[in-house]
Parts: sequence; structure tokens; C-alpha cells
Amino acid sequence: MVIPLHTFKKVLEYTMIIAVFMLGAAIGPKSEPVFVYTDDNIKLDVYNAVNASQKASVYIETIDGWSGSGTIIDVENGIILTAGHVTNNATDIFLTFSDGTQVRAVDWYSEEGVDIGFIQVDPNTITNISEVKLSSTDVNLCDEVYLCSCPFGYELRHSVTFGQISNINRYMPFFGMNRLIQADFQSWPGSSGGAVYNTQGEVVGILIGGMNGFDGISIIVPTEFIKASLNKYVEHLKIGKLCRQKTI
Repeated sequence: MVIPLHTFKKVLEYTMIIAVFMLGAAIGPKSEPVFVYTDDNIKLDVYNAVNASQKASVYIETIDGWSGSGTIIDVENGIILTAGHVTNNATDIFLTFSDGTQVRAVDWYSEEGVDIGFIQVDPNTITNISEVKLSSTDVNLCDEVYLCSCPFGYELRHSVTFGQISNINRYMPFFGMNRLIQADFQSWPGSSGGAVYNTQGEVVGILIGGMNGFDGISIIVPTEFIKASLNKYVEHLKIGKLCRQKTI
């Protein structure tokens, strides 16, 4: 059987191309593998974010028998973010961090008109604790979020539950007159003050409550109000420090 000349040329060209690629692969410089973003990579990123969130989670208990959740947002100043009704009217507060560290609060604060609270501990007692960041962007309808909190007290501390944003413009007088966020993740007594995160592990709000008797209707104070309250609290700490120095 005689192979036509044009067919022979095509076979020869393909053979040479394959040979060149094989030779290049054999003697070419070594390089790092190409990163391909797959669903598995996304799951790993979310896992890492959740893991970091759990490490920043704080179990809060008052001497009055009230318990709640919090998140360390400023290690340098020892500031924990929580809900205002967790700190409001408290006479003494004790905190348990994810690594087992237990400390006593040195200061706490509840914001007027919005259910946001802050607790300060001695920064020297939490040098091994990691903090989390407040998100610089707002959430949108149907964004995936998760809550890290301590439902029903100490035994279930640092629990995580996932959901989506259901509404971003709720006005509910019982929770304050500011704009609130509704999400469909489950929350329970003791979850109050727990941080709500986006899938990048950034705090987008804090849980302040839910609808009694209806699992999956959770109410959140958005980050924009938290940032404003945090600035006021930091200023409060600075003024207090200056006053103490002057007294001394």
C-alpha cells in the first residue's frame, strides 16, 4: 500500500510537533504547578475562614447568670465585640477563649439605641489569641454567611451554623430603630453577640436575636454600626486612661 505524499507530510509534521513538546517537557525548567480554582479550593478557603473564626470566638458569662457570645476584634487593646444586652447592667463579666484561657473583664460598654456591646480584657492575658477583621463591604441579598457562637452556654461554645442573607433592610422597634439584617441560619439562646461572617472570614455583623418560636429567622446588626460604636468605645477607653493618669 502506497501512502500519498501529502498524508506522509502531515504525519511527519505531527510527529515532529509531539517530539518537540516531549523534549521540552523533559529538559525544560522546573516550575510550580498551576493553581486551578475548583470547588474543593473554595471549600478549603471557607474551612480556613471558619477555623479562624472559631479561634476568635469568646464565651461570655456574667456573675448575674447571663451568658452570651463574643468575638475578639482587637488583640492589642483587648477588645471583644458582643451584643449590648449581654453587657448591659452587668456587674461582673468572665470570658473563656477558644484555647481555654479564662479572664475577667476590666471594662465593658453598651451602645445607646443599638444593641452593640464591647468588653475589654487585659491585653497581656490574650497574647496567643487571633483577632478577626470587620468587613469593609456591605452584604447583599442571598449572600452566604455563617454564625460562630456559644448556644445554650459553655458546653456548645464555638458552634458554627450556615445560611444566607434573607433581607438587608429590616426596621424592628424591638431590636432598635436602626437598619437591621435578616438571615436564615439558626440561632439559639446564648448565641447573642456572636459574629456573623462572610465566606472570606470577615465580620459582617453580630447576632442580636431571633424570632421566638421560629428557627431560621435571625436578626443582625450590620458592620457599619459596629464600626461607629467601636470608634466611640476606643475614645471612651482613651479618656478613661487619661483620667486615671491624671488621678495618679
